[in-house]
Amino acid sequence: MKTLKEKVIDVVNEEVNPVIASHNGACEVVDVVDRVVSIRLTGGCAGCMGKKMTMKQGIEPLLQEKFGENINVELVD
Repeated sequence: MKTLKEKVIDVVNEEVNPVIASHNGACEVVDVVDRVVSIRLTGGCAGCMGKKMTMKQGIEPLLQEKFGENINVELVD
């Protein structure tokens, strides 16, 4: 049985990364602790001024839809 972290990584790889790849970016799941998902945006997304919006309006709602509203996402460098 997969851990929550493994499931989150699968969703990020299958649903998030193909979308942000069009901006030459990628999302990496750094860790999942107490339903807080730490992510790092890389490539073209790393220096983007809209990366917080991408996280709060794109990635976090998707993960909440998949795993429940008590999932939170935070950006790490």
